[in-house]
Amino acid sequence: MSISDLSKVLFVIHNHEREPFLKFIQKRGVVEISELTQIEVKEAFGDLFRTDSDRLNDLVAVTSQIDFTLQFLTSYGRKKPLMAPRERKGVEDLSLLAERFPIRDVIEQAGRLNREITENKNQITKLESTADVYRPWLCIDTPISDLRESKRVYQTLFMIYKTPADEVARALEEVGDTHVLTRTCVDGDYTYYHFACHQENRSAYDEALAKIEAEKESLPDVDGTFEDLVGDLEREIAELTIRGEELETDARMLAEKRDDIEALYDHYTIEKEREEVAEEIRSSRDVSFIEGWIPTGVMDSMKEDVTGRFDLAEMMPFPPTEDDHPPILLKNRRIVRPYELITELYGMPDPDGVDPTPLFFPFFVIFFGLCLTDAGYGLILLALMIFTMFKFRHTLGKTKLVGLLTIGAISTIVAGAATGGWFGISIVEPIHTEDVTAALAANPSTVISVTSPLNNFLYQLKLFDPVQDTITFMLICIVLGIVQINFGLLIKMVMNLKRKNITQALFVQLGWIVFLNSAVVLLAQFMSPGLIPEWGVKTATITILTAVAAIILFSHQEGNILVRILWGVYAIYGSTSYMGDVLSYLRLLALGLATGIIAAVVNIVAGMVASIPVVGAIAAVLILLAGHAFNIAINALGAFVHTTRLQYVEFYTKFFEGGGRPFRPFGIETKYVLIDDEVEK
Repeated sequence: MSISDLSKVLFVIHNHEREPFLKFIQKRGVVEISELTQIEVKEAFGDLFRTDSDRLNDLVAVTSQIDFTLQFLTSYGRKKPLMAPRERKGVEDLSLLAERFPIRDVIEQAGRLNREITENKNQITKLESTADVYRPWLCIDTPISDLRESKRVYQTLFMIYKTPADEVARALEEVGDTHVLTRTCVDGDYTYYHFACHQENRSAYDEALAKIEAEKESLPDVDGTFEDLVGDLEREIAELTIRGEELETDARMLAEKRDDIEALYDHYTIEKEREEVAEEIRSSRDVSFIEGWIPTGVMDSMKEDVTGRFDLAEMMPFPPTEDDHPPILLKNRRIVRPYELITELYGMPDPDGVDPTPLFFPFFVIFFGLCLTDAGYGLILLALMIFTMFKFRHTLGKTKLVGLLTIGAISTIVAGAATGGWFGISIVEPIHTEDVTAALAANPSTVISVTSPLNNFLYQLKLFDPVQDTITFMLICIVLGIVQINFGLLIKMVMNLKRKNITQALFVQLGWIVFLNSAVVLLAQFMSPGLIPEWGVKTATITILTAVAAIILFSHQEGNILVRILWGVYAIYGSTSYMGDVLSYLRLLALGLATGIIAAVVNIVAGMVASIPVVGAIAAVLILLAGHAFNIAINALGAFVHTTRLQYVEFYTKFFEGGGRPFRPFGIETKYVLIDDEVEK
């Protein structure tokens, strides 16, 4: 329930055992390797050097090429189910696969197929574009060679967009009558023409064609007609299409090896990361030195493993120096561990600070449930999380987010039962048979029915209705906010007491606690005169004045007395921020009401639609499913976001000291396969 204790160690390894030793600590995954700082080592061995290796460059290239190969094969292989479980393999299995699988041949084949498929598609696109250009001229059966200009005759083909034929003819007739204009065909908004004139009149006609925005067509350097040309292009396209299908068949066959290729990507990534670490290790001619951080709890077992496995390796713990900045490893009970995600998203605490995770844990659980306040939604969310934990037990099911949402679902069930929230269905006061009998006896025309046993049971669980008793719900949220803010100030006070900063603890943090709670008492008396006894009002008045004096005098400890008093007055002015903090907890009220109201609206709309003949029942079911699914998703997201925001802005700011960096041990991280210790055994 704290920041885990980490120890600094130095591994001394003979260079002959360095490679197997690196494999060992990578597999153990409990050592964060850091820069060598031991002065004694540097003095004893002189200048130490890093080992440069061409193998790292080769591994970087191979992993990049495999990644490209997998991206290429994605389009041709079978589609994997969403969140499909990863195959479980051992590290030795991957090494054996690397020995027998011709990965470089596969990379080369994939690269060749990618190039040929791309070139083939580009060529088909180019030919289809060319064929599309010449298809409008298929109505011309004159050989293309006869359409070219000669020494005396200028002729051209052109097309024009949305211009009437008489307007085109009139524009050319204004130049003269020594020309021949033939409309060959019309295709949509374009009209296609053949034009011929004497060469000496060419420039004048060209100007006329330009004015009417005619688009000239260049004649291909081929013999035969346009029909022959387009036919040749289509035959070439057909041949290339067949070739493309053959290439894609080869790619699909290669994609059948995708599982092995993915496993090898992980294998070479593991090798690459190990080689990156190896290049950073400082070595002498015979000995290598590895310095790092390790959880104190595994020190003994790690030392036994090193001694038992290696003849020329030694593990030596040594105390960190004042200049060392140890990484942060959070250590909490199993039920609290999922909520480390919230702390990790915000940032790690300072090594001398406290882990806020167990401190905000109960508040987060309560707030999440109050934001949803629907037990039915909680049951669905819990079922989804249980399914995820069993279906994806080695991947997604092990994540902290799933654990957090599981506990949040349980909290939602409790909060929903307490507020009568069950899929937006109204839980009414029970009506029993004897009640109906009495009502009918008093008034035979009364319409009344007995409530169901389920309604009666759920009503017994219900404490209040948030919609009918909004003030009660609001007061619950405000009280929770006041409690958490006080708790944050109390944590800061304890931290200062442990650091022997008595003045800040007793006069500032305790001063604010007294100030805020006294202000609450006086505000309650103001809102409801007579609520607080007279002695309570007098006590609150005295304590708030005392707290104000303490805060003014001791909140700022630098400078002369006047400067300190001025800064203290400014601190009191900042007390308005505490009011804002408390009011911020009303978001719990807003989200809790929104969930129930939206659920009720979905039910009302579905009920209205259900009365439609034939399709009404189906439409109502669809509305219920879609509406409630949307409500669960959007409000579960809102519950997570707003509850997290309350911790970051209203709670953390009272005591949290950041600046720590997470503990990142040198280990095995994979993308496609799951490295399983059971497989290793």
